Amino acid sequence: MKEVVQQMGIEAMHTFPILSLQKTIGVIQLGFTQQTTLSDADSKVISLICGRLGSMIENSMLYEHEKRRSRELETIDGL
Repeated sequence: MKEVVQQMGIEAMHTFPILSLQKTIGVIQLGFTQQTTLSDADSKVISLICGRLGSMIENSMLYEHEKRRSRELETIDGL
């Protein structure tokens, strides 16, 4: 990873967690080609986006779980 970052000329990176139910399920990393300090407003917006992503991922996982469960119940019902 370090080699890729160097090849791309990235000088600064900021990492934000993607949370779901108080657990980190991923991260967003922003790379900049020059030293960059994010403002509080920028950090808040990115954190809000990460929060929305966490909710969407969680909802998607729940939906897939329920679909799987429904198929299992249909299989059992057909026996």
